[in-house]
Amino acid sequence: MGLAVGLILMAGAFAMAGLQLGEQHRLMLELQVQQELRATAELMQRDLRRSGYWERAQDGLWREDNPSPARNPFGTISVDAGGQRLGYRASASDTSGFRLADGRVEQLVGGRYQPLTDPALLRVLAFQVSLNPVEVPVGSPCATLSVLELRILIDAEAVHDRRVRHRLDALTRLRNDRFSETCP
Repeated sequence: MGLAVGLILMAGAFAMAGLQLGEQHRLMLELQVQQELRATAELMQRDLRRSGYWERAQDGLWREDNPSPARNPFGTISVDAGGQRLGYRASASDTSGFRLADGRVEQLVGGRYQPLTDPALLRVLAFQVSLNPVEVPVGSPCATLSVLELRILIDAEAVHDRRVRHRLDALTRLRNDRFSETCP
C-alpha cells in the first residue's frame, strides 16, 4: 500500500516538473521574441533619427545675404502605400530603408537588403510604418514648425511555438523639422 502511494506521489511530482519545464521554455521564448522586437525597433529608430543629415545645413538658414534658404535634399522619407517599405537618405551617397520580406524585417545597407530580425527565432507577421506630420505653432501667429512623427508596428510570433506572439508599437520623432512662416 505504501509503495502504491509513493508511486502516485512520484508520478504527480514528475508531471508537475514537466509542466514547469514547459512553462519555463515558453516564457524564455516569449522573452527572446520581445527582446528581438525591441532591439529591431531601437535600431530602426536610431538609424531614422540620423536620416536627412546634411553637411551644408547652414545653407538652409535664412540670412540677409540668403533670403531664400535651400531645402535639405536628404530630408525626404518615403513610405509605400501599404506601409511595409520605408526609404530615406542619410547623405548624398547613402540610400537606406526597411521592408518586410519573407517573414523578417530587412534593412537596406550598401544597396543590399540584410535581415534585422532572426528568422530562426521569430516570424514577422505584420510590419507597418506610418509618418504623421504634426504642425506646432511657434511664437508668431504666422509661424509653424512641421514635426514628423514615425510610428512602427511590428507583430511577430516565435517560429517554434505559434502561441508565443508579441506586438510592438514604437513612436519616435524625427529630426530636421521644417519651419515655415506664411500669413494669410
